[in-house]
Amino acid sequence: MTYENSDFARKFRRIKRQYEKCRSSYVIGDQVGVFSQDRDDAEIVEQLFSDFFVQCYHLKDWIKEDKMLPASIGLQVENFINNSRALSLAADITNSEKHLIRKGQPRIGEKVRLHTAANLSGPMGSFSIGGIYNFTILVETEKEHDPIDALVLGSDCISEWQKFIDLHNLNY
Repeated sequence: MTYENSDFARKFRRIKRQYEKCRSSYVIGDQVGVFSQDRDDAEIVEQLFSDFFVQCYHLKDWIKEDKMLPASIGLQVENFINNSRALSLAADITNSEKHLIRKGQPRIGEKVRLHTAANLSGPMGSFSIGGIYNFTILVETEKEHDPIDALVLGSDCISEWQKFIDLHNLNY
């Protein structure tokens, strides 16, 4: 059976397009980051990533509610997210974007946030070249010292959802 016209498949295609929009706003040639004089430009890209992670995490709801899918698949999606570091981070980003102060337990067990950082050094060699800064969008957790680039986490999330789709033969 093919699920090409299912609600979840349409949603997943939109999420992948949204990731590509993030990527095209963030990668120019072999340079990664937002190169600008204005931090607002980087924060616009951060918002694109934030929106992506919210939509990516909520694919679970589309899987649970899609009447074309067997109900048993919807029952397995939360467990899959809980066992996926990438999707758990997306869940925590989503909830931190929604709530100023989290009241529930995060999936990762620590505070997770998106953050725009101005690189002190990078592929262009210095903090500022002609007034142009290289900003990166990072996912930071309370306990980890190495932030994750939002582009890398986004790619990992897409891959994880594809694993779920393949695992359950949800060809579309």
